[in-house]
Amino acid sequence: MDFKLSILTRNKHNEDELYKSTDNSEAAHTTLNVGAPSYEPSAKCSALSRKMTLLKKKIISEHDDCSVTTSSTVSLSSLESTTSINSFDSSFSDDSTITQTQTVVIEEDDNYDDTMRGQNNKKSNKRFKSSKPKQKKKPKKKKPKKEKKVIVLSKEEKEQYLAMDCEMVGIGPNGFASAVARVSIVNWDHEVILDTYVQVNEPITDYRTKVSGITSTDIESEEAMDFDSCRELVKHLLKDRILVGHGLKNDLQALNIGHPWYMIRDTVKYEPYMKLNFEGNLAPRRLRDLSLDKLDRTIQEKDTCHDSIIDAEVAMDLYKKGRKRWDKLIEWKKNKSSQIIMNSINEQ
Repeated sequence: MDFKLSILTRNKHNEDELYKSTDNSEAAHTTLNVGAPSYEPSAKCSALSRKMTLLKKKIISEHDDCSVTTSSTVSLSSLESTTSINSFDSSFSDDSTITQTQTVVIEEDDNYDDTMRGQNNKKSNKRFKSSKPKQKKKPKKKKPKKEKKVIVLSKEEKEQYLAMDCEMVGIGPNGFASAVARVSIVNWDHEVILDTYVQVNEPITDYRTKVSGITSTDIESEEAMDFDSCRELVKHLLKDRILVGHGLKNDLQALNIGHPWYMIRDTVKYEPYMKLNFEGNLAPRRLRDLSLDKLDRTIQEKDTCHDSIIDAEVAMDLYKKGRKRWDKLIEWKKNKSSQIIMNSINEQ
């Protein structure tokens, strides 16, 4: 330092005069840290301190925050040769503020590093979690299907049900009219009660062999029953029994037999076994389709003849499938019709 320490004095009187000639802000820069001795600058030193502060402001405005420390230290080092102890002290105080700002920046950088570490840790945790093998979900135990209750009927109850199917041949012009050529009746357990060919009294114009499987030898054989005997036998077997079949109206009409409607279970007329036609009305389905859909049984395959025994068995199985609901529906219709009859009688 070129200036001598003799410039500075500890005289209290001179200190007051010097403080009057200088600004309060400059006096604040001339003081040192707490616990250090205070020095009093001259007028020349105060002018130099002003220049130093102006240079510092210019440097700070021109450079960014990152270069504040280096530029300020360079300017201070260049001015140290021409400044006093007071300017050195002021630069010391400024440097202390700069170092404080540096520490703040460092602390902020540390906080930023901590936050970045936390984010990285989260990412690493996510990666770690994703790297874990996924535990296979335990397959849900399927509830066992409820076994369908097997219908158990007594021998007497079984005797109340019979299923019948007939095969026809064509008579009259072009074979449009039908005549009974075979009659088959089975019981609840598919036991054959009756299976016979029937002699036709009128000339046959169409045997319908492709469908019925009947030929002239079957009808003309000695085993074939005459129509009247077959009719009486069938009528006797069906008395007071529930008759099951598919298209029973045609069969009963061909045999010229009447049977109470509430004792008939015809799969052609049972609504759950019917379909909607193009007009939106209920229409009967073929026995072949019902057998495949409801019973998963294939019958009446292509290029094969119908078998009246098999057809009767399928009709009985279809009735068994819907027996409970079917019988309730018939009972309701029977009661309703009897009520209507009684009301009509009372009105008379």
